[in-house]
Amino acid sequence: MSKVNFGYILIKLLAIVALLGLSVEPVFSKAASYLEQPSKSTISLSDEYVPGEVIVGVASKSNKVPEGIKTLVENLGGEIAEVSINNDAYLLRFKSDAQATQAIESLSQFPGVVYVERNGIMRIPPLEQIAIKKGTHTVEPPNAQYVPNDNLKGYQWHLDKILFYLTATPETTNVPCIVVLDTGVDYNHPDLAGKVYKGKDLFDNDFDPMDQNGHGTHVAGIAAAKTNNTTGISGISPNSNILAVRVLGPDGWGTNWMVSEGIKWANSQGSSSCGGQQPRVYNMSLGGSYSAAIASAVSRAKDLGRLVVAAAGNGNTSSKSYPGADPNAFGVAATEENDRRTYFSNYDTSAHPWVDIAAPGWQILSTVPGGGGYANYSGTSMASPVVAGVAARVWAKYPSYTRDQVINRIRSTADPTQGFPRAIGRVNLYRALGGTARTLQGRVLDAANVSPLPGATVTVKQGSTTICTKTTNASGFYTCTGLPATGNYQITATRSGRPPVTRTYYVGARLFNADLAMSQNLGSSSTNDWTVTIHWKGFQPSEGPGLEMDLWLYDPTSNTCYNSWSNPIDGDPWKIMIPRDSYGKGQTEGAWIRNSYGNSLQVWVTLWDGMLSWPASARITGSGLEVRFYRNNTLVKTLYVPSSPTTSTADNWYIANINLAANSLSVVNQIKDDTLLPGCVSVP
Repeated sequence: MSKVNFGYILIKLLAIVALLGLSVEPVFSKAASYLEQPSKSTISLSDEYVPGEVIVGVASKSNKVPEGIKTLVENLGGEIAEVSINNDAYLLRFKSDAQATQAIESLSQFPGVVYVERNGIMRIPPLEQIAIKKGTHTVEPPNAQYVPNDNLKGYQWHLDKILFYLTATPETTNVPCIVVLDTGVDYNHPDLAGKVYKGKDLFDNDFDPMDQNGHGTHVAGIAAAKTNNTTGISGISPNSNILAVRVLGPDGWGTNWMVSEGIKWANSQGSSSCGGQQPRVYNMSLGGSYSAAIASAVSRAKDLGRLVVAAAGNGNTSSKSYPGADPNAFGVAATEENDRRTYFSNYDTSAHPWVDIAAPGWQILSTVPGGGGYANYSGTSMASPVVAGVAARVWAKYPSYTRDQVINRIRSTADPTQGFPRAIGRVNLYRALGGTARTLQGRVLDAANVSPLPGATVTVKQGSTTICTKTTNASGFYTCTGLPATGNYQITATRSGRPPVTRTYYVGARLFNADLAMSQNLGSSSTNDWTVTIHWKGFQPSEGPGLEMDLWLYDPTSNTCYNSWSNPIDGDPWKIMIPRDSYGKGQTEGAWIRNSYGNSLQVWVTLWDGMLSWPASARITGSGLEVRFYRNNTLVKTLYVPSSPTTSTADNWYIANINLAANSLSVVNQIKDDTLLPGCVSVP
């Protein structure tokens, strides 16, 4: 029987119970009609469509509703609630779902009807918000050609990843307007004020698309926040104006009718609606089931030569999310700092791929409403505006390009990713704009908790020749460009209070993820001490329904277990230390092991599930979990959790054995259920 630490379990359960008590109710606010519209009490977050509402599309466009349709609807006790801006669709409202179902059956056979469908619900994909400490880190991006003075730019790791700072100063002519179809935009935010143009608000039926949620403002900032204004962040296409079209309400969702009408309204607008810029790029960080009404509007946008960029969804599934999966849209998946698929990002395995490109979508810093704030959000919702911003920059650089040429340019210049079932590229702004220099990029990390180390000096050499010397920014990134030839390069990181670290990497045309990890003076070249770190992507249960991993070291000789809350120190002076429990503090844990401990140790990671059953997609195999082993501060091995099996009890990863006497590591890399754990490991 496993020993259970009930105090530890109780603390974690209390946080989850508090979170489960939260609820959000959606709101509708539309023009009045004789049939009462759905209210808070009749619509839940799990609803797939609006009760009693139907959308019917027609072939012939006329200001007059066909008499036959009008009569049929009225005979069923319904009404024509709204007429589309293009006169090609009608929103019908009935007193009951039974009437709506009967209308769908009858109208589907009606001459001139193109489609009939329920008025479905579109939502913001689930995303994560993590608190950020505002800062004014001033280390300039390495090898920069374009160096904006925005004081939070060092925290925007996605800009480093797409080589934003290696590009020339953004173009000022032929710059496209970016249409943000979302929850609205805070047009008073200091990083957005003066460049946001007020489009149609489909939720409140006016032209004041103020953001009452925060999502749309965050999206807008990623794509096109002001740059070089000494404040906040840098937008990817900072000279693009933003046309804000509000299609989602304060609770982050709206109807298919609102979304389709928002697209149609944007399709009808020209440069006069966006400060003289042509609205050529649309961003849609939302998703739901297929809608013929939305598909028709997206198709029309394509016919106009406009590019609809859309999020692939956050379900960690191959199931299609629309409009991202629409063949006439550009679907975007999300990656993290190591160019791996984020644990939540949707993907595709189909013969006709619907996920087109990947972009950074993990802990992306951007604008939020309320007095000029900034926050980190994660999701394909964040990856999509990265691509929208890149598309706008490409179009400004190559104004004669067609929509398809812009897509092909972005795809053909992308960099490889990992963790997707099929090959998919991660967008690279520098290369999309014509950059060709040989590039090496990586991060310097704290070995104990896998957090960025700013202010580290990185020296890149080939043989005895120093190629560049750079200083890491607030995200721990460094970039060296203009490498003279392919081959091996030696990278050394130094920082006060830590032993230097050197690694050798082979560089071809370019290399990303040339990472180095520095410990806090643990061991030396002669001591053979070890460090083990675990790092995963996802919520902490203290921040939302999510995952909490625990690192365990098990000594089979003494049948003793070590982790951060049971036995953090062995002996005096200490021989084993796991300095913190990750719960409530992020997604990392680390162990420091002195060689003088002597015995062999098994390394385990367990998923703490709080006596609750997470869905299958959230088991340990879906966590994006990574483990790194260091000997004397030098990386020995990196492992990722196996992709299978995924079962209700597969919550434990038996990773490896460290033999301290032999100074060796043997990899096991197996998923085990609770019954196969060492007896001293506590499980709920």
